[in-house]
Amino acid sequence: MEGILRLTRGDSARLGQWLSAAAKDGDVPLALLLLDRGAEIEFRGTQGRTPLMLAAREGDRLLVELLISRGAEVNARDGSEATALMLAAERGHMRVLSALLGAGAPVNEGDVRGRTALAFAAEHGRAAAVGRLLEAGAEIDLADRHGRTPLARAAAEGRDATLDKLAEAGATIDARDDKGRTALIEAAEHGHTRAVKSLLERGADRGARAGFGTSAAMHAAARGHTAALFALLDARVPLDARDLQGRTVFDWAAMRGHAETLRALLGRAGAMQDRQPSLRPPGPPLTRAGEHPIAAAAAAGDLAALRTWLAVGGARGSDIDAYRYRGRTALHAAAEHDQVDALALLIEAGADIEAPIAGAGRREGWTPLMAGAARGALDAVAALLEAGADANAASPAGRTALSLAAFYGHLDAVNALRVGGADTQTTDRTGLTPADTAELAGHPLVAALFRFQDAVAAPTEDERPPQ
Repeated sequence: MEGILRLTRGDSARLGQWLSAAAKDGDVPLALLLLDRGAEIEFRGTQGRTPLMLAAREGDRLLVELLISRGAEVNARDGSEATALMLAAERGHMRVLSALLGAGAPVNEGDVRGRTALAFAAEHGRAAAVGRLLEAGAEIDLADRHGRTPLARAAAEGRDATLDKLAEAGATIDARDDKGRTALIEAAEHGHTRAVKSLLERGADRGARAGFGTSAAMHAAARGHTAALFALLDARVPLDARDLQGRTVFDWAAMRGHAETLRALLGRAGAMQDRQPSLRPPGPPLTRAGEHPIAAAAAAGDLAALRTWLAVGGARGSDIDAYRYRGRTALHAAAEHDQVDALALLIEAGADIEAPIAGAGRREGWTPLMAGAARGALDAVAALLEAGADANAASPAGRTALSLAAFYGHLDAVNALRVGGADTQTTDRTGLTPADTAELAGHPLVAALFRFQDAVAAPTEDERPPQ
């Protein structure tokens, strides 16, 4: 105090520092003394805030009224362009709000992000402050610079009372931000089940889509918010709805590793019973190409989704092989697309490395090794051989992995299979060897390789045993 008394009006900046401290501490007598001695009333302290802003944030009505009476600028802005009104709204200080509004504080101006005092109050769940600001003329749907309305902010934070207040006052339920997101999508993504139900009861569009065609249900699934997701499903959101990339709620839960959410979805869809091999397995919606999601994850090398599916199914052995698409297992899908890491996961989980493609057609009886060889998936071929796949297994047509690699002209795969023990002299049902197959299919280089390697491997006259 003695130091303050020694300061003169020429020390207004230093006095302003003391005034800021007094405002923050709610020390009205000290503030009066400092103002009388000429303290700089608009002194900017931490974050560029004036004494009035600090007093407003702390909810000190007496100090706010004192500073206003001494000429403080009610619409001064801090470093983020927030005003005293916004700071008071954020904390829900009703008497301070009234004092500032009474002094003419603008109610619809925004900070650097375009957030108004109403947005601050909504985001922080200050329902009473929301009501007062609306009475003062706050625009209920005034969006920030990203298009988010106060209602969307309340929904994202799960501020149920505030959301109800805004909705009852006429806020637009399905207003969209610049990414196409609605309040319902915000509530679902953040797992606020009560807000989801409230918005649905008020007529929110349950099928609204954000960017990339994602719905509220997909956002809930992607975050593992099962209760919010089921609130949407209870409102008849279809399980098989897809985004622009064809993904369903099952895919989103799997991709993000939410095993419990996926398990709950499968339970709801009745997919945990009767998992039997079939061309179109029961359970989650198939992809647009007709694949089971576990096969799609294997083909894409989506390890997070694959791990989740394996965890949910408790998959070991035959369960994995039950997920078929056109007779193929997930292991076939991984092999065809050369997804070595996916192969490793499936094999570790007990997938049948010799599982044949089921059903009629030219691929009937193909093993994963054959499927990979036919595609020239060199890394997959090598991985399957290393894992113990039979290099000489044959389909009902007598085709082996080597003959398929030869037919499609995959020279590197042919070499890998030969090294892996594939028999070059085996014949299919038509009596053709892999070399014959390559030649007839128009791959002379592959055929020549067989002839050359067979010649090198053949014993010379001197090496032949005596007759």
